[in-house]
Amino acid sequence: ELDVCFPISRLLDESGEFTGEVVVSDEGVFRFFAAPGSWTVRIIAGGGVTKDVQVEAKLGEVAQLEVAV
Repeated sequence: ELDVCFPISRLLDESGEFTGEVVVSDEGVFRFFAAPGSWTVRIIAGGGVTKDVQVEAKLGEVAQLEVAV
C-alpha cells in the first residue's frame, strides 16, 4: 500500500502493466505522452484512495480527463 501526501497519476497499458508515473500539480494537472491505443490512468491520492479511468489515446489529439477522488 502506498501512502502519499500528494496525488500521483500512473499510466497503465492495455494489459494493466505500469508504464509511467507523474505527480499531479497543485492545480490538478498531469500529462503523459502516450502512443495511440487504450490506456488506464490511475490516480492515487492520500489515504490510499485510488480511481482508475479508461482513456483512448489518438494521434495528434489531447485527451482531457476529469477525475474526482
